[in-house]
Amino acid sequence: MSILVVTTVLKSDNANGLFGFDGPCQPATVPMSTDQLNCTVLRDRGRYDAVTVFWQITSVDLSLSVSHYFINYTGHVLFSDDQAVVVTRLMTHSFHLFIYV
Repeated sequence: MSILVVTTVLKSDNANGLFGFDGPCQPATVPMSTDQLNCTVLRDRGRYDAVTVFWQITSVDLSLSVSHYFINYTGHVLFSDDQAVVVTRLMTHSFHLFIYV
């Protein structure tokens, strides 16, 4: 069984930046007891002031509970003034079940 996870940034503006992902999230290379994915969030255009981007993983299939698959399914990334890239780490319970885009 494979589960497709689609991540989307829901809000951006020209003053504080346009936010998006730099391609698919990649498996982390740090060996841990849980599986990890690194997601690179980009801040393009406006880079004024510090900005907090909140995120949440949800499922379009209501029969799936994201907490069953992800340890951290909500969170935020903090960009400092003029910072363009932040890498956030997603922790999963079962990496082998996912296809990330």
